[in-house]
Amino acid sequence: MATDSTNEPGAANEELPGLAPLGRLDQVMVKQQIEIAELALGVERRNRYRIMDTNEDIIYYAIEDTELTNRVLFGSYRSFKLPIFTEDRTQLNLNKEEVGVISKKWGGLAREYVTDADYFSISYSENFDTKTKAILLGALFLIVSRKALLKWVMPDPSSK
Repeated sequence: MATDSTNEPGAANEELPGLAPLGRLDQVMVKQQIEIAELALGVERRNRYRIMDTNEDIIYYAIEDTELTNRVLFGSYRSFKLPIFTEDRTQLNLNKEEVGVISKKWGGLAREYVTDADYFSISYSENFDTKTKAILLGALFLIVSRKALLKWVMPDPSSK
């Protein structure tokens, strides 16, 4: 009986070049790099991440793709793209196919200033399966929970 080699741990999936290391792992660690210049100057820099196995061996890198004005004006509420690179600094090329866009809708000045109730949307690209759509929905809630966590961990200094 023939087996599908793409289901074997560590097997390279020809449709997704560069993702073979994920097949052999049951856990990955993502560590954001500390930006000394950001601490010293107070200017938000592009976030950089190391994606590692449990032994902290680097498998991938991710580097935020945003403009300085976007980082300065919108801080942690900015939009961004996060390309992922292999250890040899080659960008993972998944046909650069966009699976969807997660957006925060502007609620109006009064709502944005007075409340923390937000309105998000996900626009899915055509022809993606339910599993991919569910992953984007999970990603949306991670973004929402990060925003809530930041408000809880970093209280408004004017409330003292």
